[in-house]
Amino acid sequence: MDQLETSEEHKLISPLSLFAETSGWRFATSLGNWGPLFAAYYEAAREELPNEKKFWISLIKKNFSVLEIGAGSGFISEALASTKPKLLTLIEPEPENIKLLNKNISKWNSKTNIDVVTSQFETANVSPHDLIIFPYDSLPMISSRIQRADLFRIIANRLTPNGIFGIHISTPLWSKKYVQSTRELAIQKYITQYGQPIEVKRFFRAVSGTEYIKFISIKNEQQETQENYVALTSIIFEEEIFESAKLAGLKLIHRYSDFYGTPYDPISGPIDDDIFVFAKESP
Repeated sequence: MDQLETSEEHKLISPLSLFAETSGWRFATSLGNWGPLFAAYYEAAREELPNEKKFWISLIKKNFSVLEIGAGSGFISEALASTKPKLLTLIEPEPENIKLLNKNISKWNSKTNIDVVTSQFETANVSPHDLIIFPYDSLPMISSRIQRADLFRIIANRLTPNGIFGIHISTPLWSKKYVQSTRELAIQKYITQYGQPIEVKRFFRAVSGTEYIKFISIKNEQQETQENYVALTSIIFEEEIFESAKLAGLKLIHRYSDFYGTPYDPISGPIDDDIFVFAKESP
C-alpha cells in the first residue's frame, strides 16, 4: 500500500476543517470536538458484536491491571469490572460520556478499584498496566497515520514488562462495503441513554482508497437542538498495524478474524473484523 505523506494529509484535512468552520459543521475526530448529541448518538448506536465482551475479558489474567481506551458510557467496561482486576482504568475524553459512565458505575455494585480518567489517552497521566485494550474500531477516526503510529508507541510505554495490548479494527473490505451502503442519505432514529429521541441523518463519500468522509447531522427532537459533523475516517490495512507495532516494540502473539477466537487465515483473510493481540517485547 502506498504510504501517505504528511503534506498530503494536511492538504486533505485543512479544506475539511475550513468547511466545518464556515458552514456550521464541526470537524470531528477521535481526538475530540464532540458535542453532547454526537456522544449520545455514538453510545445509542453501539451494539455488541457477537461474543465481543467475552473475548475481551478472556485476556484478563489474575491480578492484572486493565486499561480501556475510549470507555464511553461503559459498554465494555462493566464486563471488564466483573472479572475483578487489580485495577481498572477507564479513559474517556468526552464529558457527556463521563457523566453517563459514572452514573452506570454506581449501578454495577462492583468491588473493583475503578479509576475514571477524563482525558485523551495520549495525554492521560496513568501508570503502566498489564493489559490495554482499544476495543471498538476507533483507530480509523485518528485521521493522521503519524498520530496512529505515535499512539502505538505511547501504548507500549504504558504497558508493564510483557504487558498485553488488544485492538479491534474493521477490515478494509467491511469499510468499503460500509461506505458504499451509505452513499445515499440515511435517516435513523434512536433513544439516548437519557431517554430522549434523536434523529440522525448521514451519508458518506470516499475520497481515496484509504479514506472516506462522514457527514452526520443529529437533532434532539424534544429540545430542538442540532449538531452537524464532518469526520475524516481512515481505512486501516494490516501493513500499517504491523509497522506501527514493530516501531513501538510490540510483537504479535494472536490474530483473530472474529471475537469467537477464530484464528486468522492468511488465504481467506478476515471478512469483517480483525483483532490483534500484541505483547510488549522485553528490552
